[in-house]
Amino acid sequence: MNLYSAVLSFLLTLSVSTLAVESSSSGSNSTAYASPGRWYDGFVYSTANNVCISQKTRFQATWDEKNLYFDVEMENESIKKPERIKFRQGKWPAGESVEIFLDPAGKLGSYFQIAIGIDGHLYDSRSKIDPDFWKKTSWHVINRKVEDGVWNLRIVLPFSDPEMKHPAKGDSWRFNICRNIAVGKNIVSASWAQVGRSFHNPAMFANLSFGSESEFASAQKEKLIRMLKVLVKRVQSCPPDKEFLIRVRQAEENPSPEVIASLYDELEVIKAMSKIQ
Repeated sequence: MNLYSAVLSFLLTLSVSTLAVESSSSGSNSTAYASPGRWYDGFVYSTANNVCISQKTRFQATWDEKNLYFDVEMENESIKKPERIKFRQGKWPAGESVEIFLDPAGKLGSYFQIAIGIDGHLYDSRSKIDPDFWKKTSWHVINRKVEDGVWNLRIVLPFSDPEMKHPAKGDSWRFNICRNIAVGKNIVSASWAQVGRSFHNPAMFANLSFGSESEFASAQKEKLIRMLKVLVKRVQSCPPDKEFLIRVRQAEENPSPEVIASLYDELEVIKAMSKIQ
């Protein structure tokens, strides 16, 4: 990826993050910060992405050096406390369930899906590719509270698992979290990101940003400064006019993705013109 592409990518991340701060519970969700105490609700019907579900549902994402954690709290009058929960790997859940879609690489087609049922069934799409997947993974579920009307759980996803990676503050993955709700004999599906009728729509996944909003912004600024340093080196290899150099110095004092993208474009024009002359 060249500098210009990287800056454009950063611009998109910024615009999405700004929207998420204002709408983390409005149903137009686009970014969740992996940070303790930051809970998100606003789940919408898969068949009507502009309508929030009535059943209380919220989640938070946190992380440490080993694992990514999703804490999910749900309410529904149809939830009944099971007499016994025995986890069974490789089984698609029946009834109440939670689904998580993760795309650490951000390549759309590289995402994977897990599902957890109140019946104890655990599903992971990675097992379809690798028959020995369940021998290699250690992701698991902790039921914090299961009683009539309430289901609270923690999902523990190790970074050492296949297709996972260790993030740093300022990194952003693509993700979505969904819920399948038992309503009588029917299942009603809901999603946090507005992905449409199908959950398998990675282009519409939300961003999972590692760190609090301030930590993420600080890390992104550091990345921006590194991009600026690359630009400065390119300027030094092809010295343009004094006015351009002044704008580069100003950008160093107050960097912004818009300014850097503009300077990079202008530098390419200057180089092209110098070849013509």
